[in-house]
Order: sequence, then structure tokens, then C-alpha cells
Amino acid sequence: MSVIKMILTNGFDPDVRVYKEAKYLVNKGHEVDILCWDRRNIYKDKQNENYDGINIIRFEIHSKPGSGFKQLPAYFKFYKECKKHLKQNCYEYLHCHDLDGMLIGFFSKNKTTKLVFDMHELYESGRLGKYAYIIRKMLSIFQNKCYKIIYVNDVQITGVSDKNKDKLIYIPNYPETSKLTDIKKTDCEKLRVSYIGTVRQYEMLKLLMDAVKDDERFFVSINGDGMCYQNIKELSVNYSNVEVTGRYNHDEVIKFYKNADLLYCIYDSQIKNHNTAIATKFFEAIATLTPVIVTEGSAMEQVCKKYGIGISIDSKNIETIKSALLDFYYNRDKLASMSDNMKKIQFNFSWEEIVKNLDVIYN
Repeated sequence: MSVIKMILTNGFDPDVRVYKEAKYLVNKGHEVDILCWDRRNIYKDKQNENYDGINIIRFEIHSKPGSGFKQLPAYFKFYKECKKHLKQNCYEYLHCHDLDGMLIGFFSKNKTTKLVFDMHELYESGRLGKYAYIIRKMLSIFQNKCYKIIYVNDVQITGVSDKNKDKLIYIPNYPETSKLTDIKKTDCEKLRVSYIGTVRQYEMLKLLMDAVKDDERFFVSINGDGMCYQNIKELSVNYSNVEVTGRYNHDEVIKFYKNADLLYCIYDSQIKNHNTAIATKFFEAIATLTPVIVTEGSAMEQVCKKYGIGISIDSKNIETIKSALLDFYYNRDKLASMSDNMKKIQFNFSWEEIVKNLDVIYN
């Protein structure tokens, strides 16, 4: 079997998608080492860790996540550590996660390396939108040099050249349905609204909190870590019916869905990537029969309308949020109907099946 090195520009907390891919490959008999960037220096005692058979190698290089180009000096240090490690060790495949991981892999690989570009999202949007032309050029160069290209949605591959289309491997962010489909909801008179994922949409989460503030008909649970976590956590002490739990491991997700009547799956509609991508949590909601509230104009809105499994709202309008929550509170049959619709597609988005596409790469 093969020796696979992965490059990941976070601390592997664990990064759910990366973990699931690596775990699958380990179970298939491959050796997987993940080179991680511990930006926040929170793994001082776990710089070398074996996690479910995956070898985690962390480089402690301090940097503030979300601080943009200020991270470049630290990023360059991480690149040098990766290059040094790869030069000193034997491997066959270099699996690079996201554009920043691919940039390091491109300049660190040896002559015989089979380079795999795992594109988790659309890169020509958000804060990098003004550099779209440069990014497209970079993507083209990287894709030309790659052995295989992994993508999660069709928008990502609109610019892929004809000669590279045979390299494409489709692996969307589906959940492990086998772990989620037998969940039984706990009973509660309140309407429980959960946000699960990276906490980075401060204003939108604050609007949700304000919409239910001290209204005992509702309970909001915000689960996850991220650049806005500390601010949201500090803010939550002013709300009697809001909890902010913080970082969680993959297995704790089950508990969150057991205690959720609605999933709040809201993102900034001004960022193109948020409008074209479908979050893992959205598919988890389907597997757990949890109706969803999504952003107007998003790809998730289209799925909600097609199958009748949720609603879309203007997530920047507090009155719209209040109205939607009150409608669900007083019309529980609406929730039940959406859950019934989810049963019809509950097994349509399964990680256990789609991850087998990795076998095309690592055969």
C-alpha cells in the first residue's frame, strides 16, 4: 500500500472532511501522515499524535487565524517545515488540502510525487475576490501539474481545461449517514434552534440571539469554534436562553442533533462561495431529519425548495428571523412535514459511498 502525505493549514481539530478522508485511506491499508499548522499553539503536548491510525505532525508556528496577509511570515515558516519534512521522508502521494496547502505542496514536492489537489471550496470569492484573475492563473498552473483534482461542487470546475477534466474526482461534503440516521430527538416544549460549525458570522449569529432574547418559547445553541467564538461566548451571558458550547469533536455532533428542532444554516450571501457551496451540516440535517433555515439565494435554498425540507430567509433582517421562528413555533406540523420529506432523501447523500471515489486515486 501507499505512503500518503497530506498538507493542512490548520491544527487538525479535527478538520472533519480531512479526518474522514484520511480515516478511509488508513482503513484501506495506506499510511497517512498529515502535516498541520498549529497557528494558535494549542497542541504543545500533541505535536506528534496518532489519531485513529492517522499520524498527525503539527508545527507550532504562531499566527492569528483570519488576519489575512499578516500571516504570510508564519505561513512561509510552515512551508519551510513541510519542505524539510518531505525532503527527509519517503512518500508516493502528496495530498494538498485547499489552495494554501496546494501552494506549499507545489513547491515542496519531489520529481516523482503524485500531487493531489483537494479543492474544498471556491477560491475566487470573498476576501480574495479582488485577486480572482491571479487565483485563476494559479489554479490553472496547479491543475496542470496535478495527478488528480478533487472537487466538491460543479461551480469549482467551470474553468478547468479540457486536458485536465480526466483528472477530476467528485467528493462532496456528505456526512457519515450510518452514524446519524438512527438519532431519536429528545422532547422539549421550546423550539430549539442550533447552529453547528465554524463560528465566524458574528453579526448574523448576534441577530439570531437578539431575535429570541429572553423569549422562553425558544432556545438557541451555538456549537463550534472560530474567529468569532470568544466574542459570541462573552455576548451570550446577556441572554437567558442562549448557550455557546465551543469546540467539539466529531462524535459530539450526534448530541447536538438530538436536541435540535431546527438547524440554522446561515452564511454571508455576499460571498460567492457561500452561495454555491452546500455545507456538510446541511446534509447532516437531512440525515437526522432536522429541518433547516438557510440564506436566500444560496444553493441550499434550491435544495430546500426542491424537496420541501426547510425555508430561506434574509438572515440580516431581525424581523424576518423572528417571523420565521414564530411560524415554526406555532405550526409544529410544518416541522413534522419537512422531517417526513427528509425521510425520502435521507440516504441520498452518503459519505460512505462517495468517499469510495478516493480509490480511483489510491488504487
